[in-house]
Amino acid sequence: MESLRCQIERFALVCNPHYIHEQKQATSQMLTFDNFTDILEYLKDDRSSLHSCLLVSRDWFKMVVPLLWYRPFAHKLEKEKAALIIRTYVSCLEEQGRQRLMADGIKFHDLPKPFIDYPRYLRAFDFEHFCQAIDDSVSTLEISNPACGIITTLCREVIGYSICNRSYGLRILKMDLLNVELYGPFIDIATIPGIENVLSHLQRFEILYLFESEDETSKRLTKLFTLMSTCSRNINSISIIIHRMRTHLPTYFIESLAQLIQSQNKLSALSLNQFWDASSSDKIFSAMLKQVETLIYLRFTPKNEYNELIKVLKSCTKLETLELLDLSPTRDNDMRYFNLPRNILNIKKLYCYDDWVNSEDIVMTKALILNMCTENLRVLTLESAIPAIMELIGEYCNKITTLSISISSNYLQNLLELISQLPLIHLTIDPIYEDYFETHYDY
Repeated sequence: MESLRCQIERFALVCNPHYIHEQKQATSQMLTFDNFTDILEYLKDDRSSLHSCLLVSRDWFKMVVPLLWYRPFAHKLEKEKAALIIRTYVSCLEEQGRQRLMADGIKFHDLPKPFIDYPRYLRAFDFEHFCQAIDDSVSTLEISNPACGIITTLCREVIGYSICNRSYGLRILKMDLLNVELYGPFIDIATIPGIENVLSHLQRFEILYLFESEDETSKRLTKLFTLMSTCSRNINSISIIIHRMRTHLPTYFIESLAQLIQSQNKLSALSLNQFWDASSSDKIFSAMLKQVETLIYLRFTPKNEYNELIKVLKSCTKLETLELLDLSPTRDNDMRYFNLPRNILNIKKLYCYDDWVNSEDIVMTKALILNMCTENLRVLTLESAIPAIMELIGEYCNKITTLSISISSNYLQNLLELISQLPLIHLTIDPIYEDYFETHYDY
């Protein structure tokens, strides 16, 4: 098979305007349709180049349009561009959908139906940026009844008709709901006709949510999670980050998330912060245990639930990357007295972050985690390391090639000794103010 470098070189040659006009026949012999498709796939995030490619020929136009419209809301759009994209989606509505918008006081002028059905190419949907685009487009419309819930209505039409009824299926669903209430009530996505088919091909799901109280949004999200656990069974990557305002999440909400995690056939990446309380802990960890045979990447905030986490880690035979955020000190009845086995983690990358630089217990936590690692570890990021921790690295993880470490200047000599033992290729040192280390620990 021809190398990618050769394909790109030929691609550059073919893009030359003189070559296009003078060597059309030779071009068709040099590159097949599949060659062009593969090359253009590498340009899917380079929208400027893709727009240029649109003008080459009719065939190129057909190849480029799906790439331009696979993720139109990946970033926050400029107001004019956002309005243009929303108008394009609305122009794809059937007459019934347009009439419904007009009945709610929204009028669109000069919107002929396009000859390309753009919604069918949507593969990745970023909810917050979509809502921002809706909000920006409203200001460009002629609205006869501005008090009728315009944004919500328009969102329903664009999602329900242009996406759910036309899309070949989403691969990525990203829901950043920290500020979504600014753009109107959260839409009940689970009730949109055809949503099951759209979500049946989902490969990546991300949600960032601030829970303040039990309301309609939390209930609608619960319905969505429950629906996804039945129709989205092949998600590869799940990220669930939920913050709460001094209140407990409803049990039904946590159970729906646990069910979503547990229902996946081949989940390879999981990212969780600890949004549950102790009474719901078993539900989340039971769901995680169902995925231990396929997990490759795990990002987690332990919050004193090390025993449960270790049970999961012991069973993760394919885990390569472990990222632990906001490490908290172990409790007296927790990890310190847990019968912890050595050398059970064959991970290649370990990232540990904490804000407890002056805590004896957090040092013990790090020590126990390193104690679980093997010589298979190649990448290590560690905050606020002291000499005892560096000794453990040299003893148990002496094959590390990439080290990122934050230390006090008092421990530079210890770091030099550690570096001399490691086959390092990359080293990053982050200095810490010396008054962080008022107490020194010996193990």
